[in-house]
Amino acid sequence: MKHFVKLFIALLLTLSVVHAKEFVIDSTHSHVGFSIKHMMISNVKGNFKTYSSEIDFDTEKKRFTTLNAKIEAASIDTGIAKRDEHLRSADFF
Repeated sequence: MKHFVKLFIALLLTLSVVHAKEFVIDSTHSHVGFSIKHMMISNVKGNFKTYSSEIDFDTEKKRFTTLNAKIEAASIDTGIAKRDEHLRSADFF
């Protein structure tokens, strides 16, 4: 799941950052979320409320040189308190 979140952030930034050299994700205008199939019946959606990231982009080579992302696992929110408590346990993170 951690890799999925990092990949999601990288894809978002690939689409939105074209000419930037340094970029810091503004949590007011961004979202880190997920959707997981539960028991092959429904999708559970949630998000992380606390995260940060910094990106360096080489405009000459047109590639990312650095991606540092930090997502606080304890900030997970699926809308169901008992589920969130379980997700915060050692079983998951």
